[in-house]
Amino acid sequence: MKGFIFSRRPICNNNPESAPYNNHCFILCWRCCGSVLGIFHGGFFDRLFGWSESNVRIESMLLLILPAVIDYYLIKFNRIKPSNKRRCITGILLGFSVYIGIRLIFARMSII
Repeated sequence: MKGFIFSRRPICNNNPESAPYNNHCFILCWRCCGSVLGIFHGGFFDRLFGWSESNVRIESMLLLILPAVIDYYLIKFNRIKPSNKRRCITGILLGFSVYIGIRLIFARMSII
């Protein structure tokens, strides 16, 4: 039990194949790094194009989540070979959906 807290990173999946830095486990995997990039790019595109609540809907958010979920389960059940490039791309789409969800929540609360 000694060192249990530090033996696993709380966010990392401890899978060296999905680690973005020289196959060393990092705090985030490729999909999570892509998600962070997607959230920041979502904010950038929001400021650039001026999204409003009327043209960004929950359906678009759910559609952007779908590739990451499908990729995860196809890898989990050994239907496709894992690819870090695909993990990053699906993570970026997932990050966009997270940004849209946050944007919709704040718009409904009249904060933005």
